[in-house]
Amino acid sequence: LDFNKDGRAERILTYALTNSETNVVTEGYIVAGNVGDGWTVLASSETPSDSVVVTKFTATNGTPSALVVEKNGSDTNWHVLTWNIDMIKTYNGVPARDGVLRSRGLVFHGGNVVTHTATNIVETVPGYTKDSDGTFPDAQPIMITYSFSGNALVVKKVEESVGPDSAL
Repeated sequence: LDFNKDGRAERILTYALTNSETNVVTEGYIVAGNVGDGWTVLASSETPSDSVVVTKFTATNGTPSALVVEKNGSDTNWHVLTWNIDMIKTYNGVPARDGVLRSRGLVFHGGNVVTHTATNIVETVPGYTKDSDGTFPDAQPIMITYSFSGNALVVKKVEESVGPDSAL
């Protein structure tokens, strides 16, 4: 993936480490760039998680980017990595998702599913009202479609999700 369009591809490596004493698995990623005669770390993340998946993703303005999806139990966290001026920048999806939920009187209690198309990120979120104890959804799940412009995450569409593909 050539983030900064300099003709030299950066590499994204994912890994899993298991602590032999606690059996806790930590997964993460490293974005390494070919700078001069060697490699340098441009960005990295390490969190206790069940899995980390990094996928090449193209912003609507054509900027090469990467979608990082981190699964931990029933929670799925995600963000977009892209080149911004002279460094890798991270765009976290949580503020956009939480804004959509707040506008509908809902709160996040996990159980979300994140998928993507060539230019969109789709997040299906179970419906929990503020009165819910978080054990069982008490409202319709919603499906949020985002696009990434190259310098911002944009909420394109929000709809109620029903049927076998819902997050319930």
